[in-house]
Amino acid sequence: MQSAGSGKAILVVDDEPINRELLRAVLASEHHDVFLAEDGEQALELVRSRRPDLIIVDLHLPGMTGTEFIKRVRRGEADSETVIALYTASDITAAMRDFMQLMNVELVIPKPADPEQIIAIVRKALY
Repeated sequence: MQSAGSGKAILVVDDEPINRELLRAVLASEHHDVFLAEDGEQALELVRSRRPDLIIVDLHLPGMTGTEFIKRVRRGEADSETVIALYTASDITAAMRDFMQLMNVELVIPKPADPEQIIAIVRKALY
């Protein structure tokens, strides 16, 4: 196991450039290798080529939704053990909690989140 602060590969999937750049800056400060996607199709390509340790995904994406992206990842687009965290401003409903349990998604990074909160959640996910 690597110690906190040693780099992991993290994919951030969000259609808003400001959200992607915020996460990139925060996670890069922790020495992670951060790569970005603005939609589900682009993210799937990166999942296949980069094999991230963690995927942080917004629920509301253009085209393929965040939930559809997660389903495709879990159906074999990535290692089934790849950690996935939701990045959302939406309330987590009972139906969404059921989906998260079914898809093995345990973490939520709320929007907005301060850098310390983001780092704490990512550390929980990876270490």
